[in-house]
Amino acid sequence: MDYIITKYKEKDNESIEKQLLLCQLYEKTSLLYDKNILLDTSGFEEYKRNKIKNNRI
Repeated sequence: MDYIITKYKEKDNESIEKQLLLCQLYEKTSLLYDKNILLDTSGFEEYKRNKIKNNRI
């Protein structure tokens, strides 16, 4: 616990929140993977393309 406290002592709240969200995402995807549920990344890629396209318009 001391390691975690010293590591994030000087960090701002936003970076700590990002790290927590990343850990939560890892945990959820790990649980899905353990249950042999694989995520289809094509939906994520399409979302990114549409988001980029909409930002250009």
